[in-house]
Amino acid sequence: MANYRAIHGVMDAIRAFLDERLPGELRAAPASVRLIGSREFNAFQDTSGLGLYLHRISIDTSLPGGFQHRPAADRRRPLPDVPLCLHFLLISFAVSAETEIGLMGWAMQQFATFPVLGVERLDRTSLDWRSPERVQITTEDMPTEDLLRIWDGLPGDYNLTVPYLVRPVRVGIDRDSETFEPVRTRVFALHDDPARD
Repeated sequence: MANYRAIHGVMDAIRAFLDERLPGELRAAPASVRLIGSREFNAFQDTSGLGLYLHRISIDTSLPGGFQHRPAADRRRPLPDVPLCLHFLLISFAVSAETEIGLMGWAMQQFATFPVLGVERLDRTSLDWRSPERVQITTEDMPTEDLLRIWDGLPGDYNLTVPYLVRPVRVGIDRDSETFEPVRTRVFALHDDPARD
């Protein structure tokens, strides 16, 4: 389990997964896979590629939050964590219809074939992932009206878009915060006051 940087770490792991597998005929377009922020859409003018745009983060209510599970032999106190859902848009940018459709179709095929990213892929982000951790990538059912409302608030024109959901992303406290146990008792020393004698 990683700290707040797990959010970016998971999105970057998804980006790297797609970028490494991008077939030669699409890469020759030329195309690449990029994380994009709300202010970066104009940078995709006259280029080809896949964009991953994280538009919402929510609490994963299907999982119990609270504390990270530790092995029975681990005597350290449990660490609090919160399970999150990452809602992102997979966007195909291309100068031709063939490339735009090809990029989207290929990416959807990859997520359907490999819907789970395990710790071996997440570990590339240099965060504190634990061995059983993994995230699942699924399509998200979003009304067309909601999708277009998101695009209305973004710079640039609409591009071919499919909503996706990543869960669970477990975010915990920083490792430094578990170094010291909480204070449980205090001892106050009592001594005679010489001024009273």
